[in-house]
Amino acid sequence: MVCYWRACLLVFALCAGCDQKQCGPDDTLGQQLRQTLYVEKQPESISSIRDAYDSFAEGQTITIAGRIYADGISPFDANEASFTIIELPKPGHNHEDPGDCPFCKREMKNAKFAIVKILDDQGSTIAQPADQLLDLIKNQDIVVTGPVSRVGETLIVQLQGLHLLSPGAAESLSKSFRQALQATGADTQSEQPLDQQPDASREVSGA
Repeated sequence: MVCYWRACLLVFALCAGCDQKQCGPDDTLGQQLRQTLYVEKQPESISSIRDAYDSFAEGQTITIAGRIYADGISPFDANEASFTIIELPKPGHNHEDPGDCPFCKREMKNAKFAIVKILDDQGSTIAQPADQLLDLIKNQDIVVTGPVSRVGETLIVQLQGLHLLSPGAAESLSKSFRQALQATGADTQSEQPLDQQPDASREVSGA
């Protein structure tokens, strides 16, 4: 009995000061992924999601900017490490919740989107939610880097690098994307609505 209580005291001492997430069994993987994937410095060459569709090449490594978002549902898959990003909001409309702005809500519903997946060493999507593993939240503006593929008409990015955008950096990128689009004369969008999005996270494993 004395040995039992000594063991309990040792466990308590080791976990003192830790919250449940830090001492939980899944946090080791999350810490490893955050250390591996997070990039502090903003990449120099960043494309829009629309440009990634236009210049798609299977297996090519791309770097794109987008907002973690899905219309009316969570952008994070509850069963695996995948999430949806859409085009950055229009400059001047970088709201914390686009649902509060009728213009943003309409535009985001029709924006280009991509699915980002986190794979394990065997090439399979990790069976834990990405928001828990990487401390991500809905409506965050980010830059992702990784090889690209497609499932049907949906762009899939295998995450190899992740940068969190400041509001100012996100607005600057959005402005440059739209200026480039206007310069080509392709400033009208014919996008695939998010409510028609295929559930690619379940259609493909390890894409």
